[in-house]
Amino acid sequence: MENKELNELLEMNEKDAIEGKFDPDKAEIENILAMRDEAAAADVKDAETMIPMLEEKVAEAEAAVPPRGKPSKILIAIIAVIAVIAVIRFGILIFGGGNDEELALTNVKTQVVSTATVEMTSPLSGRIDAKSTVPVIPMAAGQVTTVNVAKGDYVKAGQVLFTIDSAQAQTQYNQALLNVQNAESTVALVSANLERMRALYEAGAVALTDLESLESNYSGAKIQLENAYLTAQQASMALDYYTVTAPIDGYVTTVNVVAGGLVGQTQAAVVISDTSALQLNASVSEYMISSIYTGMEVDVYVESISAEPFKGKITAVSEAPALGYYTYPVTVSVEDPEGVIKAGMFAEVRLTAVKKENVIAVPSDAVITSGSEKKIVLLNQDGTVTVKKITVGIDNGDLAEITSGIKVGDKIVVKGQTYVKDGEMVNEVE
Repeated sequence: MENKELNELLEMNEKDAIEGKFDPDKAEIENILAMRDEAAAADVKDAETMIPMLEEKVAEAEAAVPPRGKPSKILIAIIAVIAVIAVIRFGILIFGGGNDEELALTNVKTQVVSTATVEMTSPLSGRIDAKSTVPVIPMAAGQVTTVNVAKGDYVKAGQVLFTIDSAQAQTQYNQALLNVQNAESTVALVSANLERMRALYEAGAVALTDLESLESNYSGAKIQLENAYLTAQQASMALDYYTVTAPIDGYVTTVNVVAGGLVGQTQAAVVISDTSALQLNASVSEYMISSIYTGMEVDVYVESISAEPFKGKITAVSEAPALGYYTYPVTVSVEDPEGVIKAGMFAEVRLTAVKKENVIAVPSDAVITSGSEKKIVLLNQDGTVTVKKITVGIDNGDLAEITSGIKVGDKIVVKGQTYVKDGEMVNEVE
């Protein structure tokens, strides 16, 4: 392997290290230098093998030429030149033809320390819900006669969804109406007789017991009439149960009935969702509950639709944890003027838990963690680096607050810092 190729390999790996493509745990610069030495030794071995071969070829050539007493001076010169070239090549490979220190310099990228705002957020996630979702369970059971809606239809409150065979209920209602008519006739008849009986009693033509008996019959007839009215009212309500209507405005999301099929009272026959308003129902921990309040404006992220957030507002905050849990229910309304959000989509609200402004901050990746210690690499004016201990405040994964160890204006290494040692000379690159 030529020295130029080795240098190119070294530079390529150093570049990969800067860009994060080179794994320092698998290959170090020392390993590359060792590879160069191995290649040099291989070339020396080849040269040692080549010289005898050349000597053999020279001997064959001399044998083919009539002897002249002494070996040709030209042949001796050729052999000497080949040997010198081999030695020179060996020296170049061993000593690199240049300065090893320059070859081993690590390329690094730097950044000047400045102040920034560092925020720690706490995600509040869940599924988007409709304002209200109502399962429609019929109050009567029987055979379905008509189905007037399909999934996806928009319905208004009171609109007929489906009907159930009501022949038996209709008969009971008709019988109740007939009973009312009979009871009304009975009351009217007894009332007329009572008026005549009172006239006869006042004339002394009948006894008091006869009048009282008729008055009792009249009271009984009135009670029967009231019962008939109540029965008829119940029969009318029962008859209405066989015509199932929408309880709210909204979209039909589920239809579990078909004409000719049977419907019962054990499951929802139709489900209607009011999507005129959308909301996110989630819960927060006790550490966050004191940081939020009703009316607080927040950003709602629905990544399946857009990377940009939708506007939202906290509309309800529970004062106590949910039963059996240690988190507090929270409701967030979501604004969707274009109607692109659908109920059931996953959404996230990023609540700010901690926010520090105008603090010394560096990229989180620039901080080196060594056990329990945090360190950073400073670039000195003479091109050397200093590994310095620091104290880290809050770290959101992008920016880390530095509370001690560096100051504004310092130049720190942000790429390649894991490949250098304290006091080492480095090569700063853009």
